Amino acid sequence: MVELGLLRHAHAGDPTSWSRPDDIRPLTDKGRGQAERLGRFLASAGFVPDAMLTSPRVRAVQTAELVADHLDVPVRTDQRLGGLLDLGVLEAILDDAGTPVRPILVGHDPDFSDLLVLLTGSPGLRLRKGAFALLDVERVCGAFSPQAGQTHCPPGPAAVPPMRPPPPPAAVSNGKDQTVKEEKIDPKKEQPFIVVEEMPEFPGGTSELQKYIIKNTRYPENAKIQNIQGKVIVRFCVTPEGGVSMASVLKGISPDLDAEAVRVVNTLPTFK
Repeated sequence: MVELGLLRHAHAGDPTSWSRPDDIRPLTDKGRGQAERLGRFLASAGFVPDAMLTSPRVRAVQTAELVADHLDVPVRTDQRLGGLLDLGVLEAILDDAGTPVRPILVGHDPDFSDLLVLLTGSPGLRLRKGAFALLDVERVCGAFSPQAGQTHCPPGPAAVPPMRPPPPPAAVSNGKDQTVKEEKIDPKKEQPFIVVEEMPEFPGGTSELQKYIIKNTRYPENAKIQNIQGKVIVRFCVTPEGGVSMASVLKGISPDLDAEAVRVVNTLPTFK
């Protein structure tokens, strides 16, 4: 499983009013603000990529560097992210980067939006400037067939491992030796956005979010007795009204601390 981040470069002005080579067109002040906000948001959410790969074009490099500054990850350029991009090229980029499991790729449209459609099977999704999409995808042997949602594995060592979204499980365990049928998604119900132009922001910024968490966390007695320490990473959605929903543990350390982390996240005040 790969947590693949696709980040379109932030706002870089009107290309028709730029008289110099397009490759050196820089971010505007608006674009720099977009990239800074995304970097702060990912850092506050505990998302740490293991690779940050970018197109060599100036606006993409600047976007990557501004986000990476908040995540303490080095930025590497790859010429292929500045050219025509498809699933085969994407596979080669990841292989040459050492097969990272949580990469962020920074590039351009229409290629990134086309990749997003292929990997999600959702026609019509488009990445605006400065927008970020995070996808869970599987790398499997075979040729990717987006329309049929199937893979076909040719024999021999020349087969290129493509990427595809993981199929939904037929059932999930509730941890009590019982099987619970997974709830079917109702298309009429509002689903979370995976692509947003303006990231939600905690009132007062990341520093105030950290203060809130510290102030409202009640360290479980059992964890104190056993001297259990560490970091719990919680993933959650921000509703259109700014509330918190769907909080779950992405990386935990103990049942008591995991439960307390989720409790605190669920009490967070409204985001902007």
